[in-house]
Amino acid sequence: MHTYLINRSFRLFFQLFSLQSKCTATSFWVKLRYFIGYILINFTLIFFAISLMYISGLGLLESKVRNFEDIKNMLPFVFILGSSIIPLIEETVHRLYISCPNKVVLSIVFLFLYFIMLGDYTFYRIFVFFAYFIFILVIVKIPLFQVKTIFIFTGSSFFFAVFHIFKYLEGFEGNMIHLMVGIVPQFLTGLVLCYVHLKLGFGWGVVHHGMVNLILVLFIYMLI
Repeated sequence: MHTYLINRSFRLFFQLFSLQSKCTATSFWVKLRYFIGYILINFTLIFFAISLMYISGLGLLESKVRNFEDIKNMLPFVFILGSSIIPLIEETVHRLYISCPNKVVLSIVFLFLYFIMLGDYTFYRIFVFFAYFIFILVIVKIPLFQVKTIFIFTGSSFFFAVFHIFKYLEGFEGNMIHLMVGIVPQFLTGLVLCYVHLKLGFGWGVVHHGMVNLILVLFIYMLI
């Protein structure tokens, strides 16, 4: 069984940038099998990236990235926020137009609502949000990019990772190498989530995102 799961995970990983259409399976149980495989791939990549961070001396918990005690003190709130509200917002902003191209306007609307909600209007944040807005328009308007899944995956995942930089800037204290390595797990998670949306649809992507957040919160909670 263990060997089967590993082999299955590797096969799914090598399909990551395929240009195939959405999964045609209608059975819930068939989709659930794919979903579990994607979860395994996601945490394999996260574990690999975090391992490299620790090997290179860029440990997350020692980097003063954020106050992890907040997670311990507000665990129920963090659970609700991380498993439902945040995944729903971020998946609408970053990947709804992948699984539902006809709803790209909704992605753009949520992008600007997300920007207003964060309440940080620094030059860098404005620049990144505007650049992402242009990226979405390019994806929608230029046919060449519409058929090249790798452009959509890479671009969406890149901005997904960059959006997380703003939460880490103070903790990294200007160490850009540390910062860039620190967002690798988000980039890899973004790639997997893009694939989940393409193959299984928006709802499965939100659930996947929520499960990743919950498992990571529990992992951090056990370490503090």
